[in-house]
Amino acid sequence: MHSVNGPLAIATAADRGFAMQLAVMIASITASMPDTSCTVFILQDGFSKQDMSRVATSAGPNLDLEWIAASNADTQTAQLPTFLTVATTFRLRLPDLLPGSLDQIVYLDADVIVRKPIGGLFNAATGDALVGAVRDSASPFAGMSLPWRDLGLDPSSAY
Repeated sequence: MHSVNGPLAIATAADRGFAMQLAVMIASITASMPDTSCTVFILQDGFSKQDMSRVATSAGPNLDLEWIAASNADTQTAQLPTFLTVATTFRLRLPDLLPGSLDQIVYLDADVIVRKPIGGLFNAATGDALVGAVRDSASPFAGMSLPWRDLGLDPSSAY
C-alpha cells in the first residue's frame, strides 16, 4: 500500500514489550536500504512518547516513522495462545488504520531483521490475490500452537 510515486510503505505491530526488537528491525531496514525512502507505520499499544523517541533513534534519515494507536475492544478480547500478545492482532486492522491513499504495503513482524532491500516485494506478482504471505517457519502448520481440535482444524492445515 505505498502511494504510486511515494516512499515504500511498511507496516508492523508492537507493544512496549517488543520495543527493542522493533528498534532492531527499523535499524535493519535503514542498513539494508540506506538510499530508499520508506514510511514505517507502527501499529502500537502502550508506547510512551519517550519509548517512541528511543525507537526512533534507530531510524535513518530516509525512514519516516508513523505511530498509530491500534488497540480497541475487539483486539482486547481476541483469543490468543499465551505466547502471543494482543499486538499480533493489529495487522488484521491494517485497512482501517492506514491512510486510504496507500495502494500497497509490506507487513513485517517487529522481530524481523531485514538483510537485503525489500523493494522487490512491492513488485511481486500475487495474481488476483489481495494478500501474499510467507509461512511462519517456527509454526508451519496449525497443530503446533493452536487448539486445532477445539477449532475443528486439520492439524496439518497451513498456518
